[in-house]
Amino acid sequence: MFELIDNSLPVDWEVGNLKNDEGENWVFFGYPEMVQDEDHHDLLIERDISALRIFFGYVEKYKDIY
Repeated sequence: MFELIDNSLPVDWEVGNLKNDEGENWVFFGYPEMVQDEDHHDLLIERDISALRIFFGYVEKYKDIY
């Protein structure tokens, strides 16, 4: 969905930190709902309509910018 053109990130993206089952820290970047809501990723995988609306809202927002 997102094509990497340069090293910049959208100004409203955030950084998140997760610990996996092995105790390793994972750092990731994403739109606020992805970083702040622990369930958002799983809801996307489950094709939850509310989560998909949020995701595709960002796709639409950034399509002409990045």
